[in-house]
Amino acid sequence: MKYYRNILDPSSIVYLRNEVEMLTEFQGNYWLGIHDEPENTVEKYIQDSFDFYLSDEYPKVIGFEWWFHIMDSSTQMIALHASHDEHHRMRTAEMRYPSCTTTTFLNNHLNPSVIMDSYVGKHENELRDFPPTEAVYTVPVEGSFLTHKPYYIHGVFPSDDIPRVTLEYDVWEEQPENRRRLGIKSSIFDFKDLFLLSMVGILGGLANLWLTQSYKFSEVSLVTPLKYLACLLYTSP
Repeated sequence: MKYYRNILDPSSIVYLRNEVEMLTEFQGNYWLGIHDEPENTVEKYIQDSFDFYLSDEYPKVIGFEWWFHIMDSSTQMIALHASHDEHHRMRTAEMRYPSCTTTTFLNNHLNPSVIMDSYVGKHENELRDFPPTEAVYTVPVEGSFLTHKPYYIHGVFPSDDIPRVTLEYDVWEEQPENRRRLGIKSSIFDFKDLFLLSMVGILGGLANLWLTQSYKFSEVSLVTPLKYLACLLYTSP
């Protein structure tokens, strides 16, 4: 499991969350090819976040199955399950898994995502390491990004804290059965520049900290000119 905190700035979160909420009546699972031209902000975000955070780890990916959850009732929950190709399972009784499962949290919330160390094997009734001995709880922080292995049992329990808004997508090396594009176009917000600017800020801050630490291990005459140059570059118009 990996957790990336605050990959989206507040305005980007609002833009993405508003589009998800506008798609409420189209709730379902949709397909997006890795080379498809995105038709809306959700599809653009999926491609950009994969390209920036996951593409090196999953080079054989052909596309994504995506959906969203808006939990606006205290009785709603996401039942414990393993992410898989549902139509393939119903047709063959065998489990076919994506390479990775992701969740983007679109608002702050008290109710965590739960991932257990029990998992499903090749067949739907093949539950392994059960009962679970460990569980990971991830409390939703607005604009954060969670990834994990799809075959581990995961879900969300009911809560009085509503609404809870998330966008999920699975990363596939083969297209799951009976999945199609959403087919709805909107004005597209480009997230890739935001990700790059975020990394520039983070890496620049780390570089400055390392340079400051170098005072402790080097002669001041060697470090001060570099530090002064960094200040000039930072303040120059």
